[in-house]
Amino acid sequence: AAIKPASRYVINSISASLVELLMWLSGFTTCLAFSLPFPCQSLLTPWEVKTGRLLHTFSTGLLWVTDMSLSPDGSQVSTAGFDQQVPIWDRATGRLKQTLSGYTGDILSLSRSPNGNLIAFSDRSGDITLWDARTYQPRAIFSGHSDFVTALAFSPDSKVLASGGWDSTIRFWDTQTYQSKAIWQVPSHHVWSVDFSPDGTQLASGGDDKLVYLWDTATGTKKAEFSGHQGLVARVLFSPDGSLLASSGWDSGVRLWNVQTGQPHVQLAGHADIYPGLPAPVQGLAFSPDGKILASAGWDQAIRLWDAETGQSTTVLKGHTFYVTDVAMSIDGRLLASASTDRTIRIWDLRTGQTLATLSGHDDELTHVLFSPDGKSLISSSRDGSVRFWGAQ
Repeated sequence: AAIKPASRYVINSISASLVELLMWLSGFTTCLAFSLPFPCQSLLTPWEVKTGRLLHTFSTGLLWVTDMSLSPDGSQVSTAGFDQQVPIWDRATGRLKQTLSGYTGDILSLSRSPNGNLIAFSDRSGDITLWDARTYQPRAIFSGHSDFVTALAFSPDSKVLASGGWDSTIRFWDTQTYQSKAIWQVPSHHVWSVDFSPDGTQLASGGDDKLVYLWDTATGTKKAEFSGHQGLVARVLFSPDGSLLASSGWDSGVRLWNVQTGQPHVQLAGHADIYPGLPAPVQGLAFSPDGKILASAGWDQAIRLWDAETGQSTTVLKGHTFYVTDVAMSIDGRLLASASTDRTIRIWDLRTGQTLATLSGHDDELTHVLFSPDGKSLISSSRDGSVRFWGAQ
């Protein structure tokens, strides 16, 4: 694998639903709503949920906000879209701090290192660009993948970047020497998701062969192969203590695996088919901070809360009127936020299962939702070209 001089750059991402991504990779590069093209707006709009007061309205210049990332302290947000530029904003003042541009390719995935110092993104060529998030300077371009790279993850110590692609490989890159550390051949033709264990000793991957793989990061050997999903595995996620691995996919299924034994822990059954015989994809996964609760979001309009030890469905949160695309939990484990294609965000009380607030303002489908590191703010992104900030307490 070659390391190219970092002479071209942008931070961008395609992180909407896998259906949208597949359509986009096939050549649909305009925004779509009910299969019809529409003009995309470009607004970054923070709100305060307590009062419903609009804090700022920013013009991002993006055709479609497809992804966003926060700095570890939550003070800055970067947004990504289809026009190959990334504005970086000061969240408190609403001022534009930097615009990263100059790259001409389509960007597929984005990841920020746990220490906040690095940002990595991949394009359709298979190249991965590594950026210094403090100086806004490119560090290196990693070349080696021969097809799309659709999964990126940094190790907990930020020293290694893992990438998974459509070339049936997972690659490790040293973020200090900028050298290729390892190349693993994966039975999955397309790798859709990768996640490091909290201690960095293991990596999980999921793809379109319906299997979940567990890898030893020191040796590169496959530790376990989990079967049971009946469709593409869209998401893998370790529990906070690393003892369990959750996976979800296009088969309406959510599963938990025992990392220590390499055996299935429990199958979580409950998400309904969209129509008879048509499973509902489950894309959103989130563990509570103590790892005792797993939340899953599906296209069946439901969010389910599971007891991670027993696999029992403890609560079903209903209220959204269309697909639920993402979920996030607050740092204190009291609140859950959900994003939906019904253009709303809901905040739920996890103790009572009741909706505390329904947040409206986006003009199109919601793609992502996350809490700020201090748990006091909520950030959402949409296909309307906006990112909004809300007070969560």
